[in-house]
Amino acid sequence: MNQARLLAKSKNIENVTGLYSGYLPDGILLLEQYDGVFSLDVIDHIENGFEAVIGLKNLLAKDGVLIVTVPAYQWLWSANDDANHHFRRYTKKSFSRLLEAAGFKIRYTSYFNSILFPLAVLKRIIENFLPKKSIGDAWEVKMPSSWVNTLLKKLFELECLWAGKLSIPFGLSVVIVAELKEK
Repeated sequence: MNQARLLAKSKNIENVTGLYSGYLPDGILLLEQYDGVFSLDVIDHIENGFEAVIGLKNLLAKDGVLIVTVPAYQWLWSANDDANHHFRRYTKKSFSRLLEAAGFKIRYTSYFNSILFPLAVLKRIIENFLPKKSIGDAWEVKMPSSWVNTLLKKLFELECLWAGKLSIPFGLSVVIVAELKEK
C-alpha cells in the first residue's frame, strides 16, 4: 500500500478513489476514467515528461480536467533538485507547449510560490560562488524548524488569496489547469 493510501486510511477518509499503486507513463491501472486528475510535482520526476502527460491524459474522461504543478525555471536548478531526483524544471510556456502537444487545451496557467521567489534567486546566486555541496548537504532536503515551517506556511497561505484569480508572472513553481481538446 503506498503512502497516499496509508495517509487516507489513517485519517478515515471515505470515498477516496484513484489511490492506486502505479507509475507513469504507462503503469497505472485504469479502472475507469476520471473527471479530474491532479499531478502535483510529479512530471519533473519522470524522464520522459511527454509520455507521462499522455499517461495522465488516458486517465481523463471526455470533458476531464488536469491540474498539474511542476518546479519552475531550469536556471534555478540546485542540489535540492538532484536530491529529489528531478529531471527538469519548466517555464509556463514550455510546460504549456508540452500539454498542448499531448492534446490539451490550456484553461489557466500561472507561476506560484512567488513571495519566496526573490529569496530563492538570491540563494542560487550566492551558491554559484560557494563550493558545490553534496546532495545530502542540501538544506532544502532537511525539514525546517517548526517556526520556519509555520512562517513558510503563512506566506504560502497569503499567496492563496490571489492564486487562481491572477496569472502571476514569476514564482518557484508552475500551475496549469488544462482540459482535453477532443477525445
